[in-house]
Amino acid sequence: MNEKIFSVELGYGFRYPVFTANLNLYRTAWMDKSMGASVTFQDSDERGRINMTGVDALHQGVELEVTVKPVRNLELTGMLSLADWRWNSRATGYLYNDQGIPLTKDGVVTTEKSKEHAKVDVDLKDVKVGNSAQTTFAFGANYQVLKGLRLGADYTHWARNYAKFKLQGSDLSKVLGKTMKYDTPWKIPSAGSMDVNMSYRFPLGKVWGIISANVNNVLDQEYISDAEDGTTHDWTTAQVYYGFGRTYSVRFKITF
Repeated sequence: MNEKIFSVELGYGFRYPVFTANLNLYRTAWMDKSMGASVTFQDSDERGRINMTGVDALHQGVELEVTVKPVRNLELTGMLSLADWRWNSRATGYLYNDQGIPLTKDGVVTTEKSKEHAKVDVDLKDVKVGNSAQTTFAFGANYQVLKGLRLGADYTHWARNYAKFKLQGSDLSKVLGKTMKYDTPWKIPSAGSMDVNMSYRFPLGKVWGIISANVNNVLDQEYISDAEDGTTHDWTTAQVYYGFGRTYSVRFKITF
């Protein structure tokens, strides 16, 4: 079954010499997203696969971006994103072998969607979508110190970020013929990171040279950037991925 998407978006922009703002509201319904898991039968090396249908998700939220120029050569920026992303359905999956032949819960070939055809219902209603911070805010400053020389700093904060979950075959095999209620995955601790940057533009003969440098995560903040949910939906079983510590980069560019 093909995935379907229905999206509505409304935006408003305000422009003034020293102040600009953009406000955006959105609501996106994802229908019939693909989701599945492999199953190994007990006392056998045979494997099957459960392909879920009716997997829906709802993404909605508001985003605000603001730029202020209070004095000459100084620019201040800010953004806020508040989202509500969640799975929004009860999905059903039937069991098949690698050749696409329907199976019973014991791995025996049977008739498509018959009474013996093994299936499982998974209740995903209101389970949070993972690996995308649902609250984000940032602010920054950019100042032209001298002609051609700019210094800047940006801070970004992430919150309400949930671990990514996937249906585990080991869990589904235990509830064949029943309904499985999935709990909201583990919420990753909130974190923030500050970056600083510098750029200098200067004449180089008949062309222009630009030197730019960045220090990302200048405070060397330790934080979890992504995670995969575990069986107990908490930090004890989650697989986590840490963000980079302090990193540096320098670039040189010539423009004609």
